[in-house]
Amino acid sequence: MSKIKLNYAICQYTPDPLRAETINVGMVFHYWDNKDAFSEFRRIRNRSRLASFDDEYDKEYIDMMFDSFSYDFDYNLIHRFENVMVDEFKGIKDDNFLYSKTKYYVNEFSFTNIRSIYTTSKDVNEDINDLQSTYLYYDKAKNERISTDKVRKLVSKHIIKYGLSKKLKEPKVSDMFNNKIFDFEYDDTYIKAFSLDYKRQSDLHKNIKILLHDLHQNQEILSNKNLKMIIDKSYSDDNKYIEIINNSIDNKSFHLEIEPLNEYLEEITSKGLS
Repeated sequence: MSKIKLNYAICQYTPDPLRAETINVGMVFHYWDNKDAFSEFRRIRNRSRLASFDDEYDKEYIDMMFDSFSYDFDYNLIHRFENVMVDEFKGIKDDNFLYSKTKYYVNEFSFTNIRSIYTTSKDVNEDINDLQSTYLYYDKAKNERISTDKVRKLVSKHIIKYGLSKKLKEPKVSDMFNNKIFDFEYDDTYIKAFSLDYKRQSDLHKNIKILLHDLHQNQEILSNKNLKMIIDKSYSDDNKYIEIINNSIDNKSFHLEIEPLNEYLEEITSKGLS
């Protein structure tokens, strides 16, 4: 099955340039192959977080901008078969299509640099949905957000799609029941997927206790190693749990770095498994 290059960019909203604070409000996706072409803007549906982020939130203005993005990026059946608005999408089979259409947005609404992953016609829709779940995390209902298994799966897929799987080794560090503590290992680095989202807080507390116990039990083995704990979201909302983990670990023995999933995927994209 032939590979498809899926290009995407994140749409960010900056209500006040002086504060320079941004929030992800949408994503654009683009790919083309010999049979078809695809371009689409996906907007956030949950506006409550956006409204609390911007104290001058203007729903009508936001709706107008989102409709404008859909007009600019949604290459749909009408464009494909009825030859409508041909000029808007004449570059749809050009790898620079997204760049040519996003580079002019630089003020309140802007787009990140274009990123890419390789996928297949079978997997492309799932990969688009996974990327949307990662970067528009808070748009999903809490019980639909990313679990630990999903974090692990997304990291694994990203490693494979960038041809980095040869660097991985089978993690050797185990708990008392011989279960693997880490999900991936390469060089002197161990990677652990972890979700902070649980329906019951008691489940989160239990899993943090298990994690800390396992790390302490293997402190000698992990001496001078790099540990990366990849969590499902930006940890600004869960600082107390991050602090509990950090304060419970003797970082003189090993280096622990806690990274949100979206930032780690960016790290893999730009630097590989560094």
